[in-house]
Amino acid sequence: MWRHYQDAIIKNIFIPYAFYLIALSYLAGGVCGEFILLFYEDDIVKETHEYKQNYLITGIKAYFLTACSTACMICFGSLEMGQMAADGFGYFTDYWNCIDATSLCLNTVFLGMFTVNCIFQNEYFEIELLYSFGGFATFFMWIKVFYWMRLFSALAYYVKLIQQTIADSMYFMLMVLIIINAFANFFYVINKNQELVGAPHYYDSYTKNSVADVIISVYMLGALGDFDSTIYRVGYDKYIALSMFLLATFIISVVFMNMLIAIMGETFGSVTDEAEESGLNE
Repeated sequence: MWRHYQDAIIKNIFIPYAFYLIALSYLAGGVCGEFILLFYEDDIVKETHEYKQNYLITGIKAYFLTACSTACMICFGSLEMGQMAADGFGYFTDYWNCIDATSLCLNTVFLGMFTVNCIFQNEYFEIELLYSFGGFATFFMWIKVFYWMRLFSALAYYVKLIQQTIADSMYFMLMVLIIINAFANFFYVINKNQELVGAPHYYDSYTKNSVADVIISVYMLGALGDFDSTIYRVGYDKYIALSMFLLATFIISVVFMNMLIAIMGETFGSVTDEAEESGLNE
């Protein structure tokens, strides 16, 4: 029975979804911006044969991809609406459904904004905003591809492994967040001495918010090993700053990251023991 249903799902849902993903990615990845920019060419340029040919080709691609993406979005949206009507608020207890709903909302906003721009032949919505929504729209559609990989027994096991690894490491990640904030708070406070004398900061600038910057810097330092050790060897607190820098690299990089690897190894073992059952269940 599963073989019959698997073939039907692949042909009627998975392949159309793959087409939907390709069409939206191609549209968001450049065609929408290329077409909108053509609206703002000089009147003299618009009279040239090259412009008219480019406008025609780009317009056909833009309208075709928009029509295909919109049709697919309506089809998949109708499936989700039917499920929402049947399950009620229980629909949102499944995180795959939340991803579906988020993806449909983002796709609707992106396609709606682009359609409005095309209708009025104007940048009614900024092209930068279109690209931002388009990026998130395609991202969530790619995340949904993990859901479709459950159709294939060889890949369903890995989907289960990823889900279980994230679930098992959730509480531990809270502990990681606490230790990152502990070091971030320390460097944030002693950095005030650096500001008094105009010395280099103990953290890099990623945003305009110093609190966010120091947290990101400690994460980059401990989890990814991205740091410049010279900044901890200057200033009033250079000795304690260097000591805390060494302590942070040891605790976060060595202790906590290896604990995370151990958790992942235990999860891998438990899922592997039930590999066949997990594949069938997915």
